[in-house]
Amino acid sequence: MLYWNIRGIGNSESRTALKNLYLTHKPMLIFITEPKINFAHIPTWYWPTIGITKYCLNNRGSLLPNLWALWGNDLLAMVIFVSDQCIAMEISCFQSTVYIAIVYASTYYIGRQQLWADLTHLQGCFQGPWLFIGKNVRGQGMTRFQSKLRNVKNALKIWNRTVFGDVDRQVRLAIDEVNRIQQLIDSEGFSDQLYTQDLEA
Repeated sequence: MLYWNIRGIGNSESRTALKNLYLTHKPMLIFITEPKINFAHIPTWYWPTIGITKYCLNNRGSLLPNLWALWGNDLLAMVIFVSDQCIAMEISCFQSTVYIAIVYASTYYIGRQQLWADLTHLQGCFQGPWLFIGKNVRGQGMTRFQSKLRNVKNALKIWNRTVFGDVDRQVRLAIDEVNRIQQLIDSEGFSDQLYTQDLEA
């Protein structure tokens, strides 16, 4: 996957750079922000050179779209939501489904509120892992989202300690036990009992 805030794809230099990125990394999904050109003004022969056969543009009414999602026939992708600030997709690969939302948030608080409401609604409708990509815009919705991520991080830490225990302490104890057994072998000589203890440590 490739995300690029290209800030204009109308010139040949930008298109050549995108093609070189494609040839180097072979992304199955490309997200472009700020293309600053009408999609129809890109020559149609260009898209196959970067493996593109399908696309989706955000809807900004009379303004040019500022989000482009581009992919080829090798990717099983379905657009599930389009707005002026977001394109959301369902991607199926390796017998799994993931959801991706590319975001270009409004600079206005009211607009961002609508975006956060849309993203929250989407997460409720489409259960599974989500990846959000785009401009980092601060605001009440983003603050709540960051808080939720901190809560998830803390819950994962607790789960890790509960399931696996204090791994560092367990490793230190195991090393100490191996060293103790090695010292016994050095001082008392090799025996079947010490060999068994050494294997268990």
